Amino acid sequence: WQAISVLVLVTLFMTWLIRRATMPIEAFQKGLEMFFRYINKEKNEAVGSCRAPSYFSIVEMLEQIGKTGIFERFGGHAQAGGLTIKLDNLDTFRQQIKEYEKNISSTDLEKVVYVDTMIESQDLLSEDIYQLDLLAPFWEANPAPTFLLKDVDIKKVDLVWKEKKHLKIYAQKDGVDVVLLKWSWLKLLDKIRSQNKISCIVSYAKDDFTGGFYFKIIDLV
Repeated sequence: WQAISVLVLVTLFMTWLIRRATMPIEAFQKGLEMFFRYINKEKNEAVGSCRAPSYFSIVEMLEQIGKTGIFERFGGHAQAGGLTIKLDNLDTFRQQIKEYEKNISSTDLEKVVYVDTMIESQDLLSEDIYQLDLLAPFWEANPAPTFLLKDVDIKKVDLVWKEKKHLKIYAQKDGVDVVLLKWSWLKLLDKIRSQNKISCIVSYAKDDFTGGFYFKIIDLV
């Protein structure tokens, strides 16, 4: 769809006695953020977990950097990983991340979303849509089906949950009501509210509270 900055949030949980500390580490200028929050000073090491979006492999980065022997231990898969590193190696780790960034091409940062089919208004009215529940549970090895939902009319946009940073969009597709949710999308609130229509890639989700369903927004088109 479009080449966008890699956004990898790597959160490393550590213990520095019982005291908490935040130590930001420089990372990809293209958006990677990395924080050391807990440090075990007695063992002189940090133990952490890493997360990455679907279009960037965190484990490939760890494997490449790990060839230098900087980690005590590491492992994981494309979107999640873990590592143990000596505190003395943190500055070296920072430099190796910068070196890794130099080898990243624009194609490595392309977010590719595969769409299974288009959702029409009659699909929203059909009981057949609930058959998607039979495909669950959804996870990395069994991803939820993705759909293209074109030209839906925005009726109302709310901020939901305690944090008030998640968007709940009440919309209509050719007059048929549809609910869309997007987590942690507060920065796009004004943009969404300024539009009468949107087209988006979505995945189906069952609403256990109402017994109905809604769509989770993956990306705008």
